[in-house]
Amino acid sequence: MADIGSLDKRVNSQGYRVYINTSSDDEYIFMQNASMSVSHSEFREPTTSGINVYYSGLPDNVLSGTLLFTTDFGNANNGAALEDLLAATNGGEYPIKPIYVKLTDNQSSATTTTFYYSQAKLTSCTIYKGQEGAVKADVTFVLFGNPAIS
Repeated sequence: MADIGSLDKRVNSQGYRVYINTSSDDEYIFMQNASMSVSHSEFREPTTSGINVYYSGLPDNVLSGTLLFTTDFGNANNGAALEDLLAATNGGEYPIKPIYVKLTDNQSSATTTTFYYSQAKLTSCTIYKGQEGAVKADVTFVLFGNPAIS
Protein backbone atom coordinates (compact mmCIF):
# COMPACT_ATOMS: atom_id res chain seq x y z
CA MET A 1 0.00 0.00 0.00
CA ALA A 2 1.32 3.44 -0.89
CA ASP A 3 1.88 6.25 1.61
CA ILE A 4 0.03 9.26 0.21
CA GLY A 5 0.70 11.73 3.00
CA SER A 6 0.71 12.30 6.71
CA LEU A 7 -2.35 11.58 8.84
CA ASP A 8 -2.79 15.22 9.88
CA LYS A 9 -3.19 16.26 6.21
CA ARG A 10 -5.95 13.77 5.40
CA VAL A 11 -9.19 15.12 4.04
CA ASN A 12 -12.34 13.05 3.89
CA SER A 13 -13.53 15.78 1.63
CA GLN A 14 -17.03 16.95 2.24
CA GLY A 15 -16.31 20.56 1.46
CA TYR A 16 -15.10 21.28 -2.07
CA ARG A 17 -14.97 25.02 -2.51
CA VAL A 18 -13.75 26.93 -5.54
CA TYR A 19 -12.51 30.49 -5.09
CA ILE A 20 -11.95 32.65 -8.16
CA ASN A 21 -9.86 35.81 -7.86
CA THR A 22 -9.93 35.60 -4.04
CA SER A 23 -9.13 33.24 -1.19
CA SER A 24 -11.57 34.86 1.22
CA ASP A 25 -13.69 32.20 2.91
CA ASP A 26 -16.95 34.08 2.27
CA GLU A 27 -16.45 34.40 -1.50
CA TYR A 28 -16.44 30.84 -2.78
CA ILE A 29 -18.48 29.61 -5.76
CA PHE A 30 -20.86 26.70 -5.40
CA MET A 31 -19.84 24.22 -8.08
CA GLN A 32 -21.70 20.94 -8.53
CA ASN A 33 -19.91 17.91 -9.98
CA ALA A 34 -16.59 19.68 -9.55
CA SER A 35 -13.65 17.84 -11.06
CA MET A 36 -10.02 18.93 -11.07
CA SER A 37 -7.59 17.04 -13.27
CA VAL A 38 -3.92 17.59 -12.41
CA SER A 39 -1.97 16.06 -15.26
CA HIS A 40 0.88 16.42 -17.71
CA SER A 41 1.80 14.65 -20.89
CA GLU A 42 4.40 11.90 -20.96
CA PHE A 43 6.68 11.38 -23.93
CA ARG A 44 8.37 8.07 -24.64
CA GLU A 45 11.68 8.12 -26.46
CA PRO A 46 13.14 4.79 -27.61
CA THR A 47 16.87 4.37 -27.20
CA THR A 48 19.39 2.31 -29.15
CA SER A 49 19.67 -0.15 -26.25
CA GLY A 50 16.04 -1.17 -26.74
CA ILE A 51 14.55 0.51 -23.68
CA ASN A 52 12.31 3.55 -23.48
CA VAL A 53 13.10 6.75 -21.62
CA TYR A 54 10.13 8.81 -20.41
CA TYR A 55 10.01 12.60 -20.29
CA SER A 56 7.36 14.72 -18.60
CA GLY A 57 5.67 17.43 -20.62
CA LEU A 58 4.09 20.67 -19.49
CA PRO A 59 1.12 20.67 -17.09
CA ASP A 60 -2.30 20.13 -18.66
CA ASN A 61 -4.56 20.90 -15.70
CA VAL A 62 -8.33 21.42 -15.93
CA LEU A 63 -11.13 22.34 -13.52
CA SER A 64 -14.68 21.65 -14.64
CA GLY A 65 -18.10 21.56 -13.05
CA THR A 66 -21.59 22.98 -13.00
CA LEU A 67 -22.28 26.43 -11.56
CA LEU A 68 -25.68 27.35 -10.20
CA PHE A 69 -26.86 30.81 -11.17
CA THR A 70 -27.35 32.44 -7.81
CA THR A 71 -28.00 36.13 -7.26
CA ASP A 72 -24.60 36.73 -5.67
CA PHE A 73 -22.68 34.89 -8.41
CA GLY A 74 -24.31 36.90 -11.17
CA ASN A 75 -23.15 40.22 -9.78
CA ALA A 76 -20.15 39.47 -7.59
CA ASN A 77 -17.96 42.50 -7.01
CA ASN A 78 -14.66 40.63 -6.87
CA GLY A 79 -14.08 40.11 -10.60
CA ALA A 80 -15.28 36.50 -10.46
CA ALA A 81 -18.81 36.89 -11.83
CA LEU A 82 -19.57 35.05 -15.05
CA GLU A 83 -19.81 38.34 -16.93
CA ASP A 84 -16.26 39.16 -15.77
CA LEU A 85 -14.93 35.74 -16.79
CA LEU A 86 -16.52 36.05 -20.25
CA ALA A 87 -15.40 39.64 -20.88
CA ALA A 88 -12.83 39.45 -23.68
CA THR A 89 -10.30 42.24 -23.99
CA ASN A 90 -9.87 44.30 -27.18
CA GLY A 91 -7.32 41.73 -28.34
CA GLY A 92 -9.86 38.91 -27.94
CA GLU A 93 -8.20 37.32 -24.89
CA TYR A 94 -10.24 36.29 -21.90
CA PRO A 95 -9.13 37.33 -18.42
CA ILE A 96 -6.70 35.24 -16.41
CA LYS A 97 -7.63 34.90 -12.74
CA PRO A 98 -6.17 33.04 -9.77
CA ILE A 99 -8.12 29.99 -8.57
CA TYR A 100 -8.07 28.25 -5.21
CA VAL A 101 -9.67 24.84 -4.65
CA LYS A 102 -10.10 24.09 -0.94
CA LEU A 103 -11.00 20.62 0.29
CA THR A 104 -12.31 20.54 3.88
CA ASP A 105 -12.79 17.40 5.91
CA ASN A 106 -16.23 16.15 6.86
CA GLN A 107 -15.82 17.25 10.47
CA SER A 108 -15.54 20.91 9.35
CA SER A 109 -12.32 21.16 11.30
CA ALA A 110 -9.26 23.12 10.31
CA THR A 111 -7.97 20.20 8.22
CA THR A 112 -7.94 21.46 4.65
CA THR A 113 -5.96 20.84 1.53
CA THR A 114 -5.67 23.82 -0.81
CA PHE A 115 -4.68 23.77 -4.48
CA TYR A 116 -3.67 27.24 -5.69
CA TYR A 117 -3.22 28.18 -9.34
CA SER A 118 -2.00 31.72 -9.91
CA GLN A 119 -3.36 31.68 -13.47
CA ALA A 120 -6.59 30.16 -14.77
CA LYS A 121 -8.82 30.97 -17.70
CA LEU A 122 -12.41 30.07 -18.50
CA THR A 123 -12.32 28.08 -21.75
CA SER A 124 -15.87 26.79 -22.04
CA CYS A 125 -19.29 27.78 -20.73
CA THR A 126 -22.65 26.17 -21.58
CA ILE A 127 -25.69 27.81 -19.97
CA TYR A 128 -28.88 25.78 -19.74
CA LYS A 129 -32.02 25.22 -17.71
CA GLY A 130 -31.99 21.98 -15.73
CA GLN A 131 -34.93 19.61 -15.38
CA GLU A 132 -35.64 20.84 -11.87
CA GLY A 133 -35.91 24.41 -13.18
CA ALA A 134 -32.60 25.87 -12.04
CA VAL A 135 -30.44 27.79 -14.51
CA LYS A 136 -26.95 26.30 -14.60
CA ALA A 137 -23.68 26.72 -16.44
CA ASP A 138 -21.27 23.92 -17.27
CA VAL A 139 -17.82 25.51 -17.13
CA THR A 140 -14.26 24.43 -17.85
CA PHE A 141 -11.16 26.30 -16.73
CA VAL A 142 -7.65 25.62 -17.94
CA LEU A 143 -5.22 25.86 -15.02
CA PHE A 144 -1.74 27.06 -15.99
CA GLY A 145 1.32 25.59 -14.31
CA ASN A 146 1.60 23.28 -11.35
CA PRO A 147 -0.52 23.89 -8.28
CA ALA A 148 0.87 25.11 -5.00
CA ILE A 149 -0.54 22.61 -2.52
CA SER A 150 -0.84 23.43 1.15
